[in-house]
Amino acid sequence: MSSARPEPGRSLGDLHPVVASEWHHSKNAPLTAFDLKPASATTVWWQCKLGHEWQTKPQNRLRGERCPECAKTLSAVKRSTPKPGRPLADLYPDIAGDWDTEKNGDFTAYDVNPGSKTNRWWTCRVCSFGWSTDPDHEHAPTVDARSADVPGSASPNQPRNRLNHWARRIRRWLRSGTPISTTS
Repeated sequence: MSSARPEPGRSLGDLHPVVASEWHHSKNAPLTAFDLKPASATTVWWQCKLGHEWQTKPQNRLRGERCPECAKTLSAVKRSTPKPGRPLADLYPDIAGDWDTEKNGDFTAYDVNPGSKTNRWWTCRVCSFGWSTDPDHEHAPTVDARSADVPGSASPNQPRNRLNHWARRIRRWLRSGTPISTTS
């Protein structure tokens, strides 16, 4: 019978000390990890090292279930971390050249997945114009007539794309009749 107290040395606490270390003592009191069998279907409270609390059964923990909050964070990190040989800098070196090393802090174009949806900072190598957008949109730009991406506009930090940026530069050049500098 699964509700019977386990034999000495056969409890969740005895056989799975790592899982039992996340046992929430105050919310489960007077029950302890030594009162349940590892395959117990009793729902109990758990608390991870970061203090997140959740409820699940010991049998689910033994199948690999862990703190839902920590699992979300780990999943996001895995999604945003590029596979070997597949970072933005390797796949799109021309775009990585516009990576703003100052505003992106410790992150480099080698740390970012090209499909990332996290906004990063970019600076044009030609005119030093800066903007923020995610790498996914930066490496697959489209012309968007609605974007407010003229320097000095009311919302200068809105996501921009490369085609609009160069279209503005070309229009300015055509109006002015002076050549566009291609050096920084």
